[in-house]
Amino acid sequence: MLSLLIALCDRGVNPEVLTALVRELSPHRQTTAAAPPPTPRQP
Repeated sequence: MLSLLIALCDRGVNPEVLTALVRELSPHRQTTAAAPPPTPRQP
């Protein structure tokens, strides 16, 4: 994946745009990681 990003930068793609895109598409975004764990349910 890194080689693809470097190749895009070499072709003139804005690195800041690529950063934003990678963050948006990442499955482990910081907003979801900061969410509190679910509370256990009592029977």
